[in-house]
Amino acid sequence: MIELRRLIAQEAREIARTIARGTGKPMIDALRFEVARVVDTLDACVAFATDDPHARPLAARFAPPRLLDRSGAAIPPAGPRAVVCVIAPVGSPFELALTPAVLALTAGSAVIVKACSSVPKLGVLIGYLLDEAFADFPGLVQVVHGSREISAALMNFEGLDAIACSGTT
Repeated sequence: MIELRRLIAQEAREIARTIARGTGKPMIDALRFEVARVVDTLDACVAFATDDPHARPLAARFAPPRLLDRSGAAIPPAGPRAVVCVIAPVGSPFELALTPAVLALTAGSAVIVKACSSVPKLGVLIGYLLDEAFADFPGLVQVVHGSREISAALMNFEGLDAIACSGTT
């Protein structure tokens, strides 16, 4: 997590530029509402994982309403799921791809991120960041690219224990 945070901070301008070009958001919004939120989540997860007593309120964030099991019930913060799939929406393709992924990784899960197909360069950048940050753990985090048919296939894949999905259809 520390390496991912370092990489995101180092590449913040390029990430924001890619978000702005792909979504039409102003670059300041991309920095403030996407990149900075992911960095904040990483800071909190690092503090939580290192047993910082000030990070205890973070435990409640391990089951955000959009993190559901196959029956549609919210996942309790009791422990990790084996494999969590995160489907990134168009509206916040960086923040809503990485925040649930980081929370699932902190809980001990493996993660598949289905990058937003509307901003393919951002998906490639997310893949690079995750590959670099977790190079010592091959296969722990994987990024999938493609259309809504890929999302539908992932939603029906039996090997997933939880799916994080937000946004429109």
